[in-house]
Amino acid sequence: MTLALAVLASSLIAQPQQAPLPPRPRLVVVFSIDQFRADNVARFADHYLPAKRGSTVGGFNWLATAGANYIDSHYDHIPTFTGPGHSVIMTGSTPALDGIVGNEWFDRSTGKEVYCVDD
Repeated sequence: MTLALAVLASSLIAQPQQAPLPPRPRLVVVFSIDQFRADNVARFADHYLPAKRGSTVGGFNWLATAGANYIDSHYDHIPTFTGPGHSVIMTGSTPALDGIVGNEWFDRSTGKEVYCVDD
C-alpha cells in the first residue's frame, strides 16, 4: 500500500511541464466569401497571384500558405444565413448562445427590425 501511494505521489509531482501558450495575436482577419467553396482556393490557384514575389505578397495563394485554410469545415446549425454563419466562424459559439440568429430580427425594446451588422 505504501509503495502504491509513493508511486502515485511521484507521478503527480513529476508531471511534464506544458509548453507556454503562444502570444495572443493583436489582430485577427477572417475572409469569408458567401457562396465561395473552400476547394475553389486550390481549384483556381493558377489564376491567382503567386504567394510571394520578392517583398510583395499575393492574395489567395499567400493566404492559403501563410494563414489557416479550413477545407473541410461544417456548420452545426440551420439556417446558414450570413450573419449567424460569420458569427460562428469568428467566435466558435452557436446562434442560440451568441444571439445572432438571422440576418435581421425584431428588437422588442425599440419596436424596429435590426440588421445583423447594425451598430
